[in-house]
Amino acid sequence: MRFPELAAEQKKRGAEVLFVPAGWVCGENKPLHWNTLLCARAIENGVTVIGADQYRADHFIGHSAVFAPDGTTLASLGAGEGLLVT
Repeated sequence: MRFPELAAEQKKRGAEVLFVPAGWVCGENKPLHWNTLLCARAIENGVTVIGADQYRADHFIGHSAVFAPDGTTLASLGAGEGLLVT
């Protein structure tokens, strides 16, 4: 997620949706960073971005989310386990 060129290359090769499985480690402002980067990749590339993050207390943040090509949040979860249907 921190390297926009990877998403741009997928778009160039015809991707219409980007799926990002992750283990985003806990830390200060990590949910903000995760959501901001997912949203940025959606806007930059004009594609839907699905971010599926693991959750484990004190290790991975969770916060799975789906962003539309215009950056609109289509669905999201907070910390904790859950099922996100969009």
